[in-house]
Amino acid sequence: MLTKIRRFALAAAMLWFVFGAGGRAEAGGLALSTPGGLTPGESFRFAFVTDGTTDAASSSIGTYNNLVTSDASTEAGGGGVTYNGVTLTWSAIASTSFVAASTNIGTYGVPVYLASGTQVTSSDDASGL
Repeated sequence: MLTKIRRFALAAAMLWFVFGAGGRAEAGGLALSTPGGLTPGESFRFAFVTDGTTDAASSSIGTYNNLVTSDASTEAGGGGVTYNGVTLTWSAIASTSFVAASTNIGTYGVPVYLASGTQVTSSDDASGL
């Protein structure tokens, strides 16, 4: 059985609802591209697995959202992660005793992709995640 620290390290972070086009890594930031097979304006989400860990003892969902936001910035060379010129906001796919993961990320029934363009699931709702 995985420890709380290990389980959270495996938790993915997800940005709020986005759409559009993008492209390349830049100094002090990272620009993500539209995954293949999607058309401009089609809704989807990006997800990534954090490198950071925590003891998962906080009851504040903000603790975990801050962890994934910080990790995204670190992976982007200290800058923000952008998509179609917009800096992305990240949320942990995590729950506390006060906030469910589905509430924290919101669900829209849209597909989820890794930054590489690999599809993780066809829907960010309970059936997909």
